[in-house]
Amino acid sequence: MILEKIVLLLEEKGYFIDPKTGKKQVGNMEDAINVFFDKILKDLNQEYSQEKNLKEEETPSDPIDTITMDVPLFLRILEYAREDAQEDVDLHDVTQNAISGTKEKGILSMEDYEDLISKGIE
Repeated sequence: MILEKIVLLLEEKGYFIDPKTGKKQVGNMEDAINVFFDKILKDLNQEYSQEKNLKEEETPSDPIDTITMDVPLFLRILEYAREDAQEDVDLHDVTQNAISGTKEKGILSMEDYEDLISKGIE
């Protein structure tokens, strides 16, 4: 029963049609199935490639922001967050300054502390 349905599907899709003459041919079932699945795989690969290209075009060159600092500065920033930051926006500002500083300088240290909590690293 399943085999009959597969044969009907393959006939309907033209997998028993001779590509040269366009006439229906009695074909080898295995060949017809292989051609059918090869086409499916080709279509899927093409679709995947198109999706991958779209994603690569949409992906920025620096998709994940990182902050790199030594341990003494990290501890001091935690103290600032607990004791000195008045509002959430203060923490957001420090975070943006730390992201910018990491991009510009690499590993931040205690020398950068004042710049992080005030105007930012320039």
